[in-house]
Amino acid sequence: MKRMTSEIGVWSVEFLRRDGTWGLVTVASSQPPTKSQIVNAICDLDDGYHYIVADVFMGAVDDMVADAFFEMNGVQVRNVDRVTI
Repeated sequence: MKRMTSEIGVWSVEFLRRDGTWGLVTVASSQPPTKSQIVNAICDLDDGYHYIVADVFMGAVDDMVADAFFEMNGVQVRNVDRVTI
């Protein structure tokens, strides 16, 4: 039996908040993170910021909801890099 494997990488995502402060999250994924993965990572931060969450079920966010999250919260993703260990 052939085993399927995929290489999971770690991605760093730098983002700018409306107030001008920077944030950093990491996402584990075999490909660059999707918008919904980035939104989930930002919402999981315990950084003292309160974000307007567009969907109660954040794990099921589609791109349209993720775009609304970024717009409502003034969050701009500035950089996505694969972390090399």
